[in-house]
Amino acid sequence: GALRHPGGTVANYWSLVNGTYSTPCENPELPVLGDRCKYADAIARNGLPRPQDRFTPDNFVRGVGSVLPNGSATSELRWLPVVFDLNLLTLSEADTIAQLDALDPVVEAASRRGQTVMIELGNELFYSLFYSPVVPNASAYVSRIRPLVREIRRRYGGAEKASL
Repeated sequence: GALRHPGGTVANYWSLVNGTYSTPCENPELPVLGDRCKYADAIARNGLPRPQDRFTPDNFVRGVGSVLPNGSATSELRWLPVVFDLNLLTLSEADTIAQLDALDPVVEAASRRGQTVMIELGNELFYSLFYSPVVPNASAYVSRIRPLVREIRRRYGGAEKASL
């Protein structure tokens, strides 16, 4: 198994760059998502804190991406595999790629300690009811991820790759 950050629907409204919700309705590059974009915007505007820099990839890995077996010395720290799910729905192309900047130091540190890091490209974007304004079909998804895939290959060229 692996730990996934952010998990589920939250990934579609999250920015790994600053470790908090993005504000999708303010993104001029994307079509308005109607009621669906109000979710993150409501959190941002109506009383729930936006914990800037609290849930960044680095904090996630250091906070929950490691375990210390009961009774073990700190030198026996074990690093768990982690999956970072990139927001492809509510960020611009530039902001989507900027998420990799936030991952670079995490990937580098993980590589030194033998920890597995995986990158997921969006969360359940096949749900046409919710995401069709941005990703109406598989071709649109491929078009959306193409610049990101190029950048992932450039940065992490020696990494193993897979797609499902």
